[in-house]
Amino acid sequence: MKLPSCRDRLEQALEHIADPAGEGARACLTVYAEAARAAADAADARSARGMSLGPLDGVLVSIKDLFDVAGEPTRAGSKILAEEAAPAAADAVAVQRLRAAGAVIVAKTNMTEFAFSGIGANPHFGTPGNPHDRKRVPGGSSSGAPVTVADGMSEIAIGTDTGAVRAGRLQAEPAARADRGRISTEQDAGFDRPDRQERRRLRKSRRDYGARDIRPARADRTCRIEAWGGGRASAGGSGQDRSRGILGGNGATEQRRHECRP
Repeated sequence: MKLPSCRDRLEQALEHIADPAGEGARACLTVYAEAARAAADAADARSARGMSLGPLDGVLVSIKDLFDVAGEPTRAGSKILAEEAAPAAADAVAVQRLRAAGAVIVAKTNMTEFAFSGIGANPHFGTPGNPHDRKRVPGGSSSGAPVTVADGMSEIAIGTDTGAVRAGRLQAEPAARADRGRISTEQDAGFDRPDRQERRRLRKSRRDYGARDIRPARADRTCRIEAWGGGRASAGGSGQDRSRGILGGNGATEQRRHECRP
């Protein structure tokens, strides 16, 4: 049986995003329809010639609104940044590597404002409904990312941690989290990395409440990036292996260090 082309799968994903009865308007803040169509056609042309750029070639990907895309502001789920932030000068390194690997970037996904909650609510752009119960929250801060996979708007969704793992767990989507430093966080807006004041607050919370899962950022740590995958993109290897092999650039340990002295 002939497999559907990348362009066919993309058009189906765009239909899901545009469906007024669906979650597309809340899950996707920017849709790159024409650029995605051009990338999908290029992937199909390579496939017809028996060529491939690797396991991500022709795979539909959404990216969290925390990564720079050249020519547009990185909102980080904030209405203020949407209106006042300067356009990014270049794509984030992770986005550059996705494009170089042949991935088709479909949309930028909604998130908790400044990545500052594990619930996933956003009062400015709406809150995507959990695919298993639309009346429930999706989790966050990468709230729109797993929704795009579950609802057929993308095949892989790129999010970030602090709270990204909760979004995947709440929606029961398979997730792969790369080790810190494995995937570059250059030109990631970085709102999910606590500053010094936040680190003191988290440390106090650990003393007061005995929480074991609160781990503030340190100078030798970097933001984790997480990916959800479903459908065709999950076949033939784990999402974690794909993230390491493609986005990491042959195991490169490019890191962006953030000073958080006590």
